Amino acid sequence: MMARRVILDLDFSELDAALAPTIKEKCEIIKENAGPEYGYDFNVEEWAYPGKRDAPRTHGLVYTGTYKAIADNARHNTLLKAAGG
Repeated sequence: MMARRVILDLDFSELDAALAPTIKEKCEIIKENAGPEYGYDFNVEEWAYPGKRDAPRTHGLVYTGTYKAIADNARHNTLLKAAGG
């Protein structure tokens, strides 16, 4: 007996709209875990890869916003630890 083929047709725009608040919340948690006194910051935006799907996807980025944060992250790998990695 052969297995039936299942085809999923996902609506990425609805999926993205549902996940955008979760992505923002996770970025805020990582920023707070890294230490707000050092000057870490985050940005959540929608963009699409050139030549890929037409629908933009939500991406979250936590980054070093000051020289103090750059030095702290370079010495202690703070962002990786704050993300749970």
